[in-house]
Amino acid sequence: MKVGSRLEQFRGRLSNGGIEGPLTAGSWDQAAVPCREDPRILFVQYTNPAAYPPLQHSSQILAEAGWNVRFLGRDSFGLSRTLRFPPHPRIRTTRVRLRTGLSGKLCYSFFCLRVLWTALWWRPSWIYASDLWSCFPAILASVVARRRVIFHEHDSPGVESGPWLKLRKWLARRARLNVLPNEARAQAFREQTGAHLVQVVRNFPSVQEVASPREQRRGRFVLHYHGNISPQLLPLAVVEALKDLPSDVVLRIVGYETIGNVGYCKKIMETGASFGVAERILILPAVPRFELLEICRDADVGLAFFPAVRKAADSFAGASNKVFDYLCSGLPVLCADNSEWRALFSVDARAISHAASDADSIRMAVFQLYSQRQDVHRMGECGRRRILAEWNYEAEFQPVLKILRSHS
Repeated sequence: MKVGSRLEQFRGRLSNGGIEGPLTAGSWDQAAVPCREDPRILFVQYTNPAAYPPLQHSSQILAEAGWNVRFLGRDSFGLSRTLRFPPHPRIRTTRVRLRTGLSGKLCYSFFCLRVLWTALWWRPSWIYASDLWSCFPAILASVVARRRVIFHEHDSPGVESGPWLKLRKWLARRARLNVLPNEARAQAFREQTGAHLVQVVRNFPSVQEVASPREQRRGRFVLHYHGNISPQLLPLAVVEALKDLPSDVVLRIVGYETIGNVGYCKKIMETGASFGVAERILILPAVPRFELLEICRDADVGLAFFPAVRKAADSFAGASNKVFDYLCSGLPVLCADNSEWRALFSVDARAISHAASDADSIRMAVFQLYSQRQDVHRMGECGRRRILAEWNYEAEFQPVLKILRSHS
């Protein structure tokens, strides 16, 4: 479905509400086979790599610099068709196809063997491992095929001990570089693994994704959220706040439910119905990133209600893609008021508005923005320019690119 038709459908269906379309789909598309020229890099990501924008950005930067890029991964959350990379002649994405009925251990063993076989046959200059489950095949391939490794940890593990963390520690010490999305997680990573070669690369969008300057919007005031649909990231307090806001304030959600939160979309709509605002809520299924940003640009405010930070693994400043997606789309960001976000945006506070994650404070923050649309437009433009000037992945990835080039 074209982006334009999705937006028209959104505008037309606000009076009906409801969840539109399935939240899961089949396998992702294969890109063109890469050229047979060096240098080469093999990305290993056991879950769907297209669910991680930094992998899209880094692979495209490398491809444009003349690298041949190959991804090995699996489907995650059934989103392999909707979450996919845009095609590029130097990037190939392969989903390891496993028969249904195989146990998890057999599936994982087959994946590890496929990584090793690819490293031996394709002979990449580098292996770029990027999740906890990629640690073992990356170690295996680096030892047997004698390949250099970079470890990019997007999500910090939720446990403090176990065999997976031993593999993580082993890979961290073996890697030529470890990449973390913010300093809090990087420091915790150093302490947990003993690794010294650590580089912070925040999850900024690409310059190519930054929207053009927008005209000041009229009509409905759209609150936009995209990503993992869960109570931790999109509390029901947002739905409750709608009942005391003007009738032209609407909530649009684009994303997917994770395994532990199946049924949450239904609960959102039921809560909306109980408050009489269900017709002002629309939930769309996950879409490819290039389409997601087009949808995002047809909004007024981006929502990012993160839970309180209790440990380094909970730190989202710099690690959250959605916040910077909103800014590059020209939207101001509405998020929970805490020191982490205040510190990140202290250079230019106009790029963000803060609100606590309860219905009354959300309502007051949204109403203030609703009443000052000219300021909303100015805040969004300020954030968009900040992305263009410095908060972009091209600039952030340069230290990693330098390491890759020096040993390719």
